[in-house]
Amino acid sequence: MVRKLDIETVKSKAVEWGTSVIEISHTKIDGKDMISFAKFYKDSSGQRKFPKSFAVPFGLRDQLVEAINAVSE
Repeated sequence: MVRKLDIETVKSKAVEWGTSVIEISHTKIDGKDMISFAKFYKDSSGQRKFPKSFAVPFGLRDQLVEAINAVSE
């Protein structure tokens, strides 16, 4: 299940996650263009696991990427 977030929540999550790797993709939710993203980690066997997935409106993509990049540098 993908949760919808506003951009301020995304910014706070990006700060909380720090340099964790986040994967971003374009998706549709309820017929609306959204950007989904997930924090992932590797388990002890090296397999990628996605514990959380979120989405924001597609129009906020640039702000999302900027927020994530700001804490990943």
